[in-house]
Amino acid sequence: MSLTLGAFKVGIATTATLAGGPPSANLAYVLPTAKSAVCFAVAFDQSLIDPYFKKEDHKVLETNKVRTTTLANGIALEIAEFLQQQGYQAVPKGANFACHPDPEVRKARYRMLMESGVIIQEADGTRRAVSPEEAKKYLESMPPDRRKLYDTASAG
Repeated sequence: MSLTLGAFKVGIATTATLAGGPPSANLAYVLPTAKSAVCFAVAFDQSLIDPYFKKEDHKVLETNKVRTTTLANGIALEIAEFLQQQGYQAVPKGANFACHPDPEVRKARYRMLMESGVIIQEADGTRRAVSPEEAKKYLESMPPDRRKLYDTASAG
């Protein structure tokens, strides 16, 4: 399914294969009962990387990054919905990487997102790109139980 939707590599990671990894590899962080995860890769357009590093064109790679991560988020959502329809517990873990169990990592990621803008996923699953200012307002308007996942990131 992932390959059909646009990924170029796909595999399964289990709690055993991820054992000893960094905190972000803990599947229970996303779904406490998780025993495995579908993993896939979606590539950036390789022809855009050299011009980026040569400082010839940053915008085109940044646009490709947004499109690629949007595609990856869509693939994750499709896989999760398919698994749920089959009776499995599944949670789509999108390319959003601000949530992290380590507060220092979360703070660094939050700062980067606040400086660059973000893609926000609404409760109904729709996504929209917002400026750093809009992202800050969005975070401030979150219910307290959800905002607390981000609040320690914004401190300091």
